[in-house]
Amino acid sequence: MSRRILMLNSDKKRITHLLRSREGIDLAVISRHEYRDLYSDLDFEGVDDLRDLTQVAAAARRIASRGGLSAVLAPTEKSIVPAAWVRALLGIGGPGPDEALRLTHKYAMKSTLARAGTPVAPFAMVTCPDELSDVAERIGWPVVVKPVSGSGANGTYRVEDRKQLEELRRDWNLDAVVTSVGIQVEGAVEIESEFHCDAVVREGTVRFAAVFRYTHPVLLGPATVGSRLLPVQDPMNDELSALLERVVDAIGISDAVVHLEVFSTPHGTVVGEITARPGGAGVRQVVKSACGIDVWEEFVNAALGDKDPDGPGERAVGAFGWQRVTTDRAAAAEIERMPGVLEVYLEGGLPDDGMYSVACQSGDIQALDALTRRVLDKGRTR
Repeated sequence: MSRRILMLNSDKKRITHLLRSREGIDLAVISRHEYRDLYSDLDFEGVDDLRDLTQVAAAARRIASRGGLSAVLAPTEKSIVPAAWVRALLGIGGPGPDEALRLTHKYAMKSTLARAGTPVAPFAMVTCPDELSDVAERIGWPVVVKPVSGSGANGTYRVEDRKQLEELRRDWNLDAVVTSVGIQVEGAVEIESEFHCDAVVREGTVRFAAVFRYTHPVLLGPATVGSRLLPVQDPMNDELSALLERVVDAIGISDAVVHLEVFSTPHGTVVGEITARPGGAGVRQVVKSACGIDVWEEFVNAALGDKDPDGPGERAVGAFGWQRVTTDRAAAAEIERMPGVLEVYLEGGLPDDGMYSVACQSGDIQALDALTRRVLDKGRTR
């Protein structure tokens, strides 16, 4: 007997392929009108914007009228809140609006974490453009400004002083963002290293976690960022896994795959953000190759209430990581043939001028760094 599943997606292909290949799933999709051709063989409803809850609710009701739904999946950050809204409207189990807001609305998230005693940077939400500078002054320069609702580091800027903030208001049209969705202003912590932790949570318990260190803090370096899976003996594994458990408990996450961002500073670790979806770039392939866990498979299992993860097997030998590189199709093909390259995946743009993520495995960290340099060389020579 098949289960009818509704997915609120963008153009993410991996999750769509995974669901199409699973037996016993009748898949329906809500996405933007422009992605209709990607789902031509499925029950599809188009909307102008997934964040338009009225449009999404109407589309979900039309899909439900053609057959009952057993689950709603949200594989993108933009779809977490509308998916929760649909679950509530249609009486479908899974994370509700409160949990969704704590996972996507940065002020709600940081407020929840701060109340639980989890270390976070000073923060405030601004809804009036003329208050931006005064709020930043109170928090203390430099600051980071970002939309209170957004994906990843999109629209996130480090601002050194009042003059630079005024330039940002003019050049980025920051005032419009303030009045439409609100802006979060946070103290810019002194970052020594930036980490991400990708984990499987079932029944409120972290069943598996993989901890990575970025090659450089995301906001402080070039777009060609990457990260390295920490060796099992690295003490940061235990520290960040324990911090992750505190965050999961504070937010109230029950069944999900989560991606947590953490900074190490001279004064200890500070939580950046958490979201309920697998990490992007080469995270999936690295975790699968090194730990035997497919985070997208576990995302589906958690959303559908399917089997718990068996737990990671013994860590594969070697050093693992991923690297972004901007290059063309021909250079990407050359990278794919390099010994130690596990996967080359087009993240954004077009094949002839796009951002590729490259998952790698080498004998040790020095060899991995050398392989990464060869990958980046292909980007610089395009």
